[in-house]
Amino acid sequence: TPDQDVLRCHRVGSPMPAGYDIYNVPYAYRAQYPDGPSARYRYSDGYIYQIDPATQLVTAAIEAIAS
Repeated sequence: TPDQDVLRCHRVGSPMPAGYDIYNVPYAYRAQYPDGPSARYRYSDGYIYQIDPATQLVTAAIEAIAS
């Protein structure tokens, strides 16, 4: 089975690329993943990425499952 991190667009520990500075989390997830002082959230390719605002590094990748 391939490593799930390899399949994701952005890996945990890597810097989030330019162009993800606008909050783009789908509406269904916004109440659960709001931007705050300790984390920012961005969406790409079926995943919600938690970003450290100080370092701009991806700290978590959460699979967004449609309900």
